[in-house]
Amino acid sequence: MTRNDLHDAVSRWLLEEGAGDDREAEAALVRVFSALPTPEPPVGFADAVVHRAGVLVPAPLPSWAPRLARGMAAAALVLVGLAAVFLPLVLYVLGSTLTLGQGVEWAAAGLLAVCRAVIEALSFWDGLAGALATLGSFALKSPVLVTLVFSLLTTAIVVGGLHRWLKADRS
Repeated sequence: MTRNDLHDAVSRWLLEEGAGDDREAEAALVRVFSALPTPEPPVGFADAVVHRAGVLVPAPLPSWAPRLARGMAAAALVLVGLAAVFLPLVLYVLGSTLTLGQGVEWAAAGLLAVCRAVIEALSFWDGLAGALATLGSFALKSPVLVTLVFSLLTTAIVVGGLHRWLKADRS
């Protein structure tokens, strides 16, 4: 719309207002507003304002990322479920060549070796060395309990990490 058309629309609106006809005045006002140009900001204007304000905007995630995260979480849960189902079978098969007691004993001996290496590396900390020696001897006395505690700690760490990952995915 040209400048003269806009001037004519404003004049018609003012005449209708002066005449006192509210409906016609409202219609003329709508024509005035529709005749006004709608300014559009230049491309990249919003990014420039955000940059100038110093606000850090994280890069948007690809559209497939949330689905991938949910799929990976589901796959992890399926693997944990399958491991829980097939663990007795695997232990039974391995039982003919390696007993559970031998496996736990080897794990406890490995833990004791690690504890001894730490004791040697940190020999200047007598208190810590004594605590690690106690832990190592405890591991040899009760390997089943050590295995149970190790399994529970591992499970807690994995479930906690999965929880934080899924919680971050929601926000």
